[in-house]
Amino acid sequence: MNIIVSEHAGFCFGVKNAVKKALEEAEKQKKPIHTLGQLIHNNTTIKDLENRGIYAVNRLDELKLGDTVIIRAHGIPEKTEAELKEKQIHIIDATCPFVKKIHRLAVENYNKGRKIVIIGDANHPEVIGINGWCGDSAVIINSLEDAQNVKESLNNAVVVVQTTYNVNLYKEIKNYLNKTYENIDFYDTICNTTIGRQENARKIASNADMMLVIGSHHSANSQQLFNICKGECVHTYLVESADDIPHDIINENIKNIGITAGASTPDKVIKEVIGRMEELNKQGIETVEAASVVDTPESKESGEKNFFEEALEDSLVTVRTGQVVKGRIISYNTQAQEVYVDLGFKIDGTIPFSEYTDDSDFDPEKDIKEGQEIEVLVV
Repeated sequence: MNIIVSEHAGFCFGVKNAVKKALEEAEKQKKPIHTLGQLIHNNTTIKDLENRGIYAVNRLDELKLGDTVIIRAHGIPEKTEAELKEKQIHIIDATCPFVKKIHRLAVENYNKGRKIVIIGDANHPEVIGINGWCGDSAVIINSLEDAQNVKESLNNAVVVVQTTYNVNLYKEIKNYLNKTYENIDFYDTICNTTIGRQENARKIASNADMMLVIGSHHSANSQQLFNICKGECVHTYLVESADDIPHDIINENIKNIGITAGASTPDKVIKEVIGRMEELNKQGIETVEAASVVDTPESKESGEKNFFEEALEDSLVTVRTGQVVKGRIISYNTQAQEVYVDLGFKIDGTIPFSEYTDDSDFDPEKDIKEGQEIEVLVV
């Protein structure tokens, strides 16, 4: 029997960064802090955050003068940001850089008088946030049918996309809009991590006898993964934790098992699911790491291991947009306001001071340590 865990399973950069900022701020302040909405769609992590004094609020009137609030990776509307500042709330902005980019595109083009089109779920916090940066005037499309039923002309419009949207569905909608309207500009703003996560999940599911998608039923990207995998593998299950796995899930017809996880799923939960699968499998499956393969003599004889070896080879990738990699600081330039990072590849990474830190007292001579290992997001 084989089992493979997608290389893209688990926390994306945006979620990881938001949780990290929240924990750092809670440790620094030694008092309760807040997040505007749940920081992450995972009950286990939410409980862990609450145990560390980090609590979600859903309304601004739940905050008072002097409170600290973490803006989650989804981002917020411009009006909400202004209201927080007016209430003199201390803001820690953990909006994903890719979502921030969409905000900038929405503002710039809206101010030029162009109609903004958002392809995504109108009720999703990310889409609500984007719409808030163009005066809540965007046309929001969540299906091909929505696109076909638009009542106004979208000539000369600008199109952006929810970062976690279904890639194939976006292509269908884009193709229709391109054929229907003139001078329409598309910004393909689906996060590269989302694209990789969906493509990898689809490939694994198409060769699996059973697929487990680990994530919350309230998470948009986990639902997208489930729908993609279900289209390739009929025996696909969406589980939030190991406790959700049916006890009778394993049978003699299951030879290849694929596992992927949404962007809000911590590694701890992924490992617990793998552990539960070991218990349920009478033959036993050794613990596996992300993008690795474990096989039994059965599968070797049948030759079914080939795909999983290929999947492992595919996971050995070079630096790409959206990837988080470890680098080492090699130098900085105060005139150019940049930090230079050795990524172990042919070219070095460059980080503007403004993205390296948000510390108003930042002093490069004191705060930048050559040789220090850091995690960086490739943009």
